[in-house]
Amino acid sequence: MIVCPDHMIGQWSAEFRAAYPSAKLLIADDQNWDRENRRTFVNKIATGDWDSVIIRAESFKMIPMSPEYQQEFFWKKIAEYQEILNATDSAYKKSRSVKDLEKAIVKYKDKIKELSDMERDEGVIPFDKLGVDHLFIDEADLYKNLEYYTQLQNVRGLGTPKGSERALDMLMKIRHIQENDGGITFATGTPVSNTLVEAYTMQRFLQPEVLKANGLEAFDEWARQYAESVTQMELNNTGTGYTPVTRFSKIVNVPELVTSLRQTWDIQTARNLEASGILVPGINLPRMRIVNEAAPSTPLLRSYLKFLEQREKELKGKPEKGSDNILSIMTDGRKAAIDMRLINPHLPDDPNSKLNLGVKVIHDVYSRFKSEGYTCAVFFDKARSFDPSDPSRVLFDGVKEMKNKLISQGIRPEEIGDVRECKSFDERRALFEKVNDGRVRVIFGSTETMGAGTNFQTNLKAIVHVDAPWRPRDIEQQNGRGYRPGNRTGELEVYNLVTKGSLDTGLWNVLETKAGSIRQVMDGSDKTTRQIEENYYGSVKELSIDNELMKEAVELDHSLRKLKSQNRSHVNEVAHAHRMLQSIPADIDKDEAQIAKIKADMGMRQAEAKGDEFRVILDGKEISERKDAGLFIKATAQTMFLQAKTKGDNIEKGIGSYSGMNLVLRTALYDPYSIGRIIACGQNFRYSAEIRTDSDPVGLCRSLHNQIYRGMEKMLEQFQNAIVMKRANLKEFSRLSQAVFPKQKELEDKEKRYAEVLKLLESESKEKGPETFGDKVDIPWSRLSEMSPEEVHDSVRFFLEANSIEPVPETVDNISGISDLEKAVRVKYSINLPPSVLSTIVSGVNKGQIGFQSIYSDICATIEKTRSTGFTWQMPEKADRYAVFSKDPSKSSPGDVVVRKVTAEAEERFDAYRILEGGVSKFLGSEREFEGMRRRVENYVVCWEVRGRVLLIDKGVLRKNLSIELQI
Repeated sequence: MIVCPDHMIGQWSAEFRAAYPSAKLLIADDQNWDRENRRTFVNKIATGDWDSVIIRAESFKMIPMSPEYQQEFFWKKIAEYQEILNATDSAYKKSRSVKDLEKAIVKYKDKIKELSDMERDEGVIPFDKLGVDHLFIDEADLYKNLEYYTQLQNVRGLGTPKGSERALDMLMKIRHIQENDGGITFATGTPVSNTLVEAYTMQRFLQPEVLKANGLEAFDEWARQYAESVTQMELNNTGTGYTPVTRFSKIVNVPELVTSLRQTWDIQTARNLEASGILVPGINLPRMRIVNEAAPSTPLLRSYLKFLEQREKELKGKPEKGSDNILSIMTDGRKAAIDMRLINPHLPDDPNSKLNLGVKVIHDVYSRFKSEGYTCAVFFDKARSFDPSDPSRVLFDGVKEMKNKLISQGIRPEEIGDVRECKSFDERRALFEKVNDGRVRVIFGSTETMGAGTNFQTNLKAIVHVDAPWRPRDIEQQNGRGYRPGNRTGELEVYNLVTKGSLDTGLWNVLETKAGSIRQVMDGSDKTTRQIEENYYGSVKELSIDNELMKEAVELDHSLRKLKSQNRSHVNEVAHAHRMLQSIPADIDKDEAQIAKIKADMGMRQAEAKGDEFRVILDGKEISERKDAGLFIKATAQTMFLQAKTKGDNIEKGIGSYSGMNLVLRTALYDPYSIGRIIACGQNFRYSAEIRTDSDPVGLCRSLHNQIYRGMEKMLEQFQNAIVMKRANLKEFSRLSQAVFPKQKELEDKEKRYAEVLKLLESESKEKGPETFGDKVDIPWSRLSEMSPEEVHDSVRFFLEANSIEPVPETVDNISGISDLEKAVRVKYSINLPPSVLSTIVSGVNKGQIGFQSIYSDICATIEKTRSTGFTWQMPEKADRYAVFSKDPSKSSPGDVVVRKVTAEAEERFDAYRILEGGVSKFLGSEREFEGMRRRVENYVVCWEVRGRVLLIDKGVLRKNLSIELQI
């Protein structure tokens, strides 16, 4: 029976039929799995002569084990837990773990009672009566949340000891198969995807006898053998500081654990396949280019993080159902890092948000590869926010927002796909086919809807991670949609988007920590490599940090990991050198003794015969012809071989002498290539030649001769060379035993500085949190959802005005350069001017078209005008004019701006896309040149013309006729 994820049943069925066209195959592809359909299908399984049955995971779960089997299984669990309770030290009797154990016992007793009271459905055949003799579980990692007990407390990285009903159901069915000598096959790309506990879980499923034989059935015993908890400073939940964290994350016996696991694991990672030459990037696998992009932090985000930290501090004990909890806080933090409108839809659309950064990246990919028809996959998990009072009502949809902005920038609606809109497996398959052939150029999905098991890699050029999942496994699965054979683009671009100073830092930190321990299990690192740095996750985490001290801490942490790994290797080398200094002299003595023995054997043999001279004694007779001697040896060996076969064991006997040495024949029953060996016996060693049924008689005698004369000399030379080498090694190991770690000073200095930085960070966090606003105006985050849109707008405006982070220049005259201008706008409005705006301003100033003071006034007036409408950096919907560049040179001269009336019905594609970095005084007539310039321009561009008109244009909303023109 093959159990696969629901969305994979079509693919499994097709591929199984293609591989085994004559097989008798039963497929549970009916999504209507009510009682009657279930009964019919299960009866088919039991009564049919099937080679295989393919069934959805959800349907498989609905085939129960018999009540008798379940009751017996539950009683065993009760006995197991009761034994643990009885052995628990009295000091732990009141601990939370013991209380959880007692609850588990009660739970299983209740299950047994339910089974006893349950009315039997005689028409349903239970799983253990179906006759299934082998289970093949695809995506087996879906069952890793298996219940277990531990006394470890306040330790992260332990998963969920309580487990899931799905995993428990799978364990029962697997135990039934194993008890009846059936087979179990797990298929998964990520047997360990989140915590080291999953390695233990996999062994419970597949290797119960190994755990029992080694006394490792209980998790705590397994953990003591293979892993340990490590306490170290980690980024806190909001990514704004460091806190001490104890995490179950370090393997202490890597080779031993890997050896145990690989008794049943056949591991083939992409790294293994690349190393073996099966997959070659650039040939049958695309090269991968990682691009990390960061959106800036904002006072609004930092204020919200302060609010989240306060929420976390107010958490007490185990949260009640429906009350605030750490998961809810971290989810809000993840949303805030994407776009503040996911927190409240009435907050401003920040042009520099991660969501808008994603729009820019996607559009850039689309534009660069428009002619090739390459595609872009966008992974976005936390895309929606919902009304707390009505969970079915979506308040803000990030995917729809990104789609609308991409459409406004020229991507056709039919070129954008959203997996969420697919209502059936057929619709999903049709969408993926459109992506594969390039009809859909941008596809949005999530870890669940577009991760493992989906195939749309043919033209996939880029993968964009708008947010990050919790598990390294999910990142690998997402990247694996494009990083696989069948991708014809040559190079896959992977974009990891983060927001500086946000929860992204803490999230990528957790991913980095998890990835390191998981890699140990999957790659089987040796004993000297106890922690493996995963640069992929670390580099993204570092980019997201918006605190110099924190950034230094991360850099020091990475550097110290490398230095400590190098130091461990050095210590092991020194220890090895000391061991060699002890053992080599004894080895030399042994070699010299062997040389003496060989020389003694050499003294036994007679002087080597010259030319064709030959003399051997066989069976008491002297033979002088090699051919006759060889035939006698072969015939005797064949007779002895038949005798040995009858006896069932090898036999050996003397047959004569040669060159002063006794000759012995020994049979070779278990050698497929020979029937025996002719052996010349020295005082200390034996020198032999192989006897085959097809051996040439003369060649056989010459081979024996060479073993006695050439073989001895060769053995002697090997031992003599070994002694020379070992004496040379003695000198080298003597030098290594005294060696000092060359980077010891660097290691000590960085350890000292790392401790200082962590202390400073801890002190900084205690003193002020992420940012101190003091008595100034802050945003009432706790009641924001109750406020009207106008009240939210006013609250944000008051906050931005009241909380200037840096002093504003006292007079406009103080603005004498681009940095002063940029700083003044940032301080006054908490807005970062895009690079294109800054370069345009510099160009205009250099040409004498405008001054820093006047452009600052223009920018301020424009921003105030737009804010008066209730939007921040978003154009008012009632504007009646917009500016465009005319692409017809006969109607426009360099610097001219055409102003047209805009009607509500206008649907034309405006030439206002043609915004140039050099300002409107530069005119390019070529449409190709216009397009090339457009791709490098940010969403918001301040343009001006020599007559003094200032125009603020938002490319993202031009299609909706939104713009504003300000006359000076």
